[in-house]
Formats: sequence, C-alpha cells, structure tokens
Amino acid sequence: MVDTYGFQFPHDYPFSNCDYDKDSISEWRTHEDVGGKIVNNWKDYYPEVKEKYDRRIQRFRDIGISANPIIVLMRRPISHALQIRDALVKYYNRRDIFLVVATPETYESDVIVTCLPEIYGDWNNKDIWSTAINCVLQKIACK
Repeated sequence: MVDTYGFQFPHDYPFSNCDYDKDSISEWRTHEDVGGKIVNNWKDYYPEVKEKYDRRIQRFRDIGISANPIIVLMRRPISHALQIRDALVKYYNRRDIFLVVATPETYESDVIVTCLPEIYGDWNNKDIWSTAINCVLQKIACK
C-alpha cells in the first residue's frame, strides 16, 4: 500500500504468508513479514485501517486545543526533530512543544532532550525513556 504522498503502510494489513483470519485484528496488526505480501483482499480491511487513522488524526488535532504542554517522543536525527518541531509550532501556533528524541546524537536545548533507549542492548528501554521524559517535565516546571 502506497498512498498519494508515497508513504507505505503494509503493516496495517494482514500478510498472505501468515496464518490468521480477519477476526484476529489485533494479531494481524502486530505482524509484518519483511518481504511478505499483503493479502489480495486487502480492501476488505481498509475500513478498519481508515478508522484507525481517522482516530489518530483527530487526536492529533485535539492536542492543539489542549491547555497542556505537548511532549513528542520520536526516533529521528536531530536535524529532522528540529524541522518537525518547527512544523508543529507553526501548525498548533504555540511554543510549548517539547521533544524527547531517541538518537545517538548528543543535543539538548530548552525544548529538546535526547536519549538512547538501546544503549544497554535491549529495545526501547522504558527506564531510559522515562528519565528523558522526566527531564522534559522538569524543563516545563521551570518555565
């Protein structure tokens, strides 16, 4: 599946080489076989996938009207993170947008904290993420 903008979303559809049925939605949404093919009847799943993205888009819009600061977690190079933050500041027309960026780069500012949640060899170490998020919360409290 490639949309108008060139984004690929094969992980949103079940794969033909896996053994599960349409009723096991949570199962097929969590599997993606590298090099696998999505099922031929992928259009049967489209309404559910669209509903998921509609919910995400609405949550994204709702964030902007919240009175709370926005904290974004991402895995990107710092140069991309800065561009994304600039776009969010413009989109939401607010400055209280903070980033926690998983990257091997070292960078910190009033609105960005970096971390490396794989530093100890495990994937997405929650304690490392939590430490970085707490650092952002301290920055917010000091403003």
